[in-house]
Amino acid sequence: MINKTAGAPISADKLTLATKAAVAACDAKDGVTDGIINDPRKCTFDPAALACKAGDESPNCLAPKEVSAIRKIWNGPTSASDKRLWFGLERGTPLGALAGANAFPIAITHVQQWIHQNGSFDWRTLSEADFEAELKTSQQKFRDVIGTDDPNLAAFRKRRGKMIIWHGEADPLIFPRGTLNYFDRVQSKNGGADEVSKFARLFMAPGVGHCAGGDGPNPTGVFEALVEWVEKGAAPDTIQASRRKPDGTTMTRPLCAYPKTAKWTGSGSTDDAANFVCVDGQHRPADFRIRR
Repeated sequence: MINKTAGAPISADKLTLATKAAVAACDAKDGVTDGIINDPRKCTFDPAALACKAGDESPNCLAPKEVSAIRKIWNGPTSASDKRLWFGLERGTPLGALAGANAFPIAITHVQQWIHQNGSFDWRTLSEADFEAELKTSQQKFRDVIGTDDPNLAAFRKRRGKMIIWHGEADPLIFPRGTLNYFDRVQSKNGGADEVSKFARLFMAPGVGHCAGGDGPNPTGVFEALVEWVEKGAAPDTIQASRRKPDGTTMTRPLCAYPKTAKWTGSGSTDDAANFVCVDGQHRPADFRIRR
């Protein structure tokens, strides 16, 4: 998509420029400036803010076609009728893994070996317009084989199963909104949020990468929390998270059960989980106050 839209791969420096600009624009929306976007869904930073002035070819701005390409990366693929086909990378997430100069090898293999079943198929011939048909072909061929997004968990619940799901909101490989979309469908299919909370809970981890890493505090004690829930009936409202900062200090935060999110109380260190409470994550960005 980048080659088709921008005409060539976007340099790593410019991808980093876009990521840092999005963080700078949206970091403080949760009341804490910590280099982490608390809920990327509420970040609407437009890469047009980085557009080069006429005649400027410096690495510190984006050419018009690069602006368009990054918009598409963040928005995700759409159909010819502008219908969303899937999600994109969140603003603030490093872009190099999926949007870098080299195509992601798993994606290439899927197109060649799975969809076309031809190792010699030239994936470079595909255009944006081809993506919808490729996606539908993949779903038709393999959904029954490897599909894992069935939201009907009645059988799991009947067996008294308990599930803790977490996803890093700066995951550069698997899009967090896909997990949110799935969990919303689970709630819809299994009696609503209150009923689902009796056997499944989701925790979003701001700033955390693919399974670990990133600038955000990483979940800890997830398995122990699951054991407590299964064996003692103690359902987790929060999962603790921590990160060793470059200066040697440690940042801790609570990860709140979706749709709630952690909010600083306004006093005490923002590196201490004890100074955060869980608030309704459905609020408008401008209405992020703690009501007592």
